[in-house]
Amino acid sequence: MYRRNVAAFIVDEDGKILFCHRRESASAVKGFQVPQGGIEEGETLEEALSREIEEEVGLRSYTILGLLLSPIRYLWYEKDIYKDSPYIGQEQTYFLLRIDSAEKEQIVPTDDFDSYRWVDIETLVSEVIDYKKPVYRQAYAELSHLIS
Repeated sequence: MYRRNVAAFIVDEDGKILFCHRRESASAVKGFQVPQGGIEEGETLEEALSREIEEEVGLRSYTILGLLLSPIRYLWYEKDIYKDSPYIGQEQTYFLLRIDSAEKEQIVPTDDFDSYRWVDIETLVSEVIDYKKPVYRQAYAELSHLIS
């Protein structure tokens, strides 16, 4: 019932988080979010993360600081957006990644995202779609102690 998924908070040397704007879609609801994507059959969490990060933002090198030990589930409250999906929501495993200034240069617009911003957690949570707000808060709270 829940789509298995990985997601990543990508932080830079200043502790700012990469916030990505999804290209225009049929829905005006979609906007800024952290990179995320489904886990394909046979993939490990790390393999799915690597594939999704490269597909969505072009990033090929980064340091994994940590990941959630238990995934977080959420329902798609805007079910009409996902009316053709067999799922009712997502089960996401969040990673915390760090990149340096050289790795930052790898980030480019892709088929998924057309622009990027570096923001603090308060901005990220305030601007994401409502049903992801508590998920982002919880995941970041569980991982943020790893940022030094």
